Amino acid sequence: MPWRKNRDPLFRGDDAAGVALPDPGASTTIVEHILFVGGAGRPTPYHSTSESEDAATHFAGKGGRVYRTSARRAENEGVGHVSRIELIGLLQGKGKGKAKSESAFLVMRARSLVEQWGEHLLDFSNVDPTTVAGVARSLYEP
Repeated sequence: MPWRKNRDPLFRGDDAAGVALPDPGASTTIVEHILFVGGAGRPTPYHSTSESEDAATHFAGKGGRVYRTSARRAENEGVGHVSRIELIGLLQGKGKGKAKSESAFLVMRARSLVEQWGEHLLDFSNVDPTTVAGVARSLYEP
């Protein structure tokens, strides 16, 4: 069955000690985030999540943990949700909106990864930076 926003969970693979904190003020584009430009610890306003618990397990690695949330829970916390279907729509040509890029190739590569991993983004851009740690903690359950 296809993933449904009001019914199905989202999963995030992250460190066993807790989820990485997003930076609401970061200028990272969706394409840069998906392609992991800047590597681990780079500032990004996004959290990648997946429809697939197996995908989250892959990204958690051997020492990590899978966290569970939902689009509804994110939105209730003031965190935006960009679904896989929305991402695929943004990732066409040279990208649209926050997924705009100078390179159609990079946009195509990002789209391929979204499709492969069933990726959804949680967007913390509108979360007050002084509350982001608390919001991120309350958003997920192990």
